[in-house]
Amino acid sequence: MKLVYTDPFAIELHGVKLTVYPQEDGIYKVFKGSNKFAILHAVVHELGISWETKGWIDQSYVNEIGKLIEEEHVDLL
Repeated sequence: MKLVYTDPFAIELHGVKLTVYPQEDGIYKVFKGSNKFAILHAVVHELGISWETKGWIDQSYVNEIGKLIEEEHVDLL
């Protein structure tokens, strides 16, 4: 499994449009409009990807956003 870095892209979480800005080293900055919503870190394991944040956001949201990022942004080779 390999993360592919691209231009910013949009995802939708519970009807809310978020913009994801991929960074280096598996970091994804997530914005709601011009406000930072979260910074997520993708941790690649043999069995898949797990998602972490040091922010206030609940882990269930981190996982949901991470899955949306994976759908849009991960090359599963």
